[in-house]
Amino acid sequence: MLDGVANTNPLTKTNILNASEPPNTSTRLLRLPTTTHQDHEDVQDKLAGERAGLPGMTKLDDLAYKLALKVETNPIDIFKGLRAAKTGGKLEGDKGFLRWLLYVKQYRVKRGGGGWFSDGKLFDLLRKTKPEAELVTLFQSLRGYPNFKDIADKMQSNMILISATSHKLTNEAWLKARETPQQVFDILRLGDETLQSLGSSSLFIHWLRYIKAHRASIESESFSDLDTLRFLQKRKPFTNEFKFGNLFQPIKDTPDLDDLLKGMQTHLYRKWMRDHNVDPNELARQLGVPYSLNFRIIPKRDPRYQNFQAYTMHFAEQRGGAALLEQVKKLFADNEPYAALTAA
Repeated sequence: MLDGVANTNPLTKTNILNASEPPNTSTRLLRLPTTTHQDHEDVQDKLAGERAGLPGMTKLDDLAYKLALKVETNPIDIFKGLRAAKTGGKLEGDKGFLRWLLYVKQYRVKRGGGGWFSDGKLFDLLRKTKPEAELVTLFQSLRGYPNFKDIADKMQSNMILISATSHKLTNEAWLKARETPQQVFDILRLGDETLQSLGSSSLFIHWLRYIKAHRASIESESFSDLDTLRFLQKRKPFTNEFKFGNLFQPIKDTPDLDDLLKGMQTHLYRKWMRDHNVDPNELARQLGVPYSLNFRIIPKRDPRYQNFQAYTMHFAEQRGGAALLEQVKKLFADNEPYAALTAA
C-alpha cells in the first residue's frame, strides 16, 4: 500500500486511512504539535514544491506522509517499513525511498533544523543497511534530483572521510558521470575551507587525486597544474597570494601527488618572479603580515618557513644556477636562513 508509512507505528494502515477516527490508544500521539498557522502553511508549500521533482508520487502517498509529519514520526521508524529496506532491494531509483528522503527534509524543517535526524544519522542508517558499493552508486544517482543534491554531496563527503576503500569507487562513479574537477571541488564543499585548513583536509587530498584520475581517464592534460592553481586562486580571491605557497608545503611530499603539487608551486614561483619581481626578502615580509617573522626561531616544519625556504632556493637557482642553489641549500641546512637570504 503506502510504502513505509502504512505499516509504521503510530501511523498504522488503519490510522492513516481513518485519520478522522483514530483509535483511543493513539489519540494523544495524533494530536497536532504546537505550531502557528503560518508554520504549517510553510511546510505544506515546501512539500508541494519539492514533490514535483519525484517520479510516481500520488496524493495518497502525500496524505500518509502529511499525517506522519503532523505527529513528527521518526524517519527511522518509517524507513524500517520501506519495501526496499525490508526485502533487500536497491534504493537507487526506488520511489518509496525517494519519497522517504523528501520526508527527512520536511521533518527537519518541521522540527526546526538539520540537527533533527542529521546528515550523520542518515549516513549511519544507510551504511548499516546497504553495502558500500551500492551506496556509492546511490549517492551519485541522488545528485540527479535537485531536491537531494545537497544531501548527496554530504553523503559522498562522509563516505570518503570514513572509508578508504570507497575512494576508488567514488572516483569511478564521478568519472562515469563525467564530473569535472571543478564540480567535484563543489561536491566536497572545499570552497567553505580556509586556505590554511585546506592543507590539512583529507577531502582536499582526495580532490587532488581525482584531478590525476580525471586526466588519466581522458588521456590529456585537461585541468593542468597551472589550471588547478588558477582555479584555487579564483576560488580564494581575497587571500594573500604569497600565502598560497604555504598551502603546498604540508602535502607536497605525498608520493602520488608530489609532481602535481610541485608543478603548481613552480608555476606560482615563476609568476612571482616574472610578474611581480618578488625577491625572497619581499616574500619574508609578506608571509609575516600583519606581524614580522623571525625565521631563526619558527619551526622548520611550519608551512611559512617551508614556503620561504623553497622560494629562496628557487630564486637562487633561477638567478645563479646550480652553484648558487647548492650554496643556499647548505646555509639552510646549517640553520642560517638569513645568510641564505643574503646569498640568494
